Amino acid sequence: DVADYVSRVWATGREPVLRRLDSYATPATAYPRGEKVGRARIVRSVYSGVYMCYGVRGVDFFETRRLPVTCLAVGRKTWMVDDPPHWWSIEDTAAKLGGRVLVGGLGLGLIVHALDANPNVERVVVVERERDVIGLIGDRVPRSKVEIVETDFEEYLDRAEPFDAAFVDLWVTHGYADTFRTLAEQVVPLALRVLDKTGARMWSLGFSGSEPVL
Repeated sequence: DVADYVSRVWATGREPVLRRLDSYATPATAYPRGEKVGRARIVRSVYSGVYMCYGVRGVDFFETRRLPVTCLAVGRKTWMVDDPPHWWSIEDTAAKLGGRVLVGGLGLGLIVHALDANPNVERVVVVERERDVIGLIGDRVPRSKVEIVETDFEEYLDRAEPFDAAFVDLWVTHGYADTFRTLAEQVVPLALRVLDKTGARMWSLGFSGSEPVL
């Protein structure tokens, strides 16, 4: 994947950008390591070396000696991390949204923190089907304009009210081939359904950057 990504960057006529990160923190950095509710738990890891940043904020790779990273694990699977490309993408996307925002997937709650910091956002409805994730993360995010609904996102759409924007992060992919396949087979069809049911354009982390899918 690294060689493929570098080839794509060179094809645009520019050199890959490497950024040094000596310090780093997100809202999830303060979450207590090892905290657990049922199958969901907070895991802390450390990045050391050079990592891909996928062009987020103009950075292709970042280098660090000791970067703290917080992960959400459900069972044996890691569902979300707060490393730089994830957190920066979330911040940049949240800054573009406003009004009533529908969120699919609570994860580490990073999008909730970012939307709460945006004065143009009036209300946030987060749909999360994992009760353990809600129990673990729900009290760690701002709740003044946030409602968390425990249900499947697809089922929620059948009774959803109108929204101004949607942010959906329900997929974990590995590599470009898997990402492109998921985009075509799952993300785009869901974006069309969200638009039809709520009137909102959908953003999706890892598939559309800080632009809507459609």
